[in-house]
Amino acid sequence: MQQRQITEAKRRLIRGENSTKELAFQFGFNSISSFSRFFKKAVGVSPSVFK
Repeated sequence: MQQRQITEAKRRLIRGENSTKELAFQFGFNSISSFSRFFKKAVGVSPSVFK
């Protein structure tokens, strides 16, 4: 499930469909920082660096 979320978040970041803030709330995170930590742990870089 988490890998699927990461894959979808990466796709949306690459396409520029959503901001990090929008993605955080779309994926059910309570804050941008918690989403960023989740993303960085899985990918190795923050969403803004990945973008």
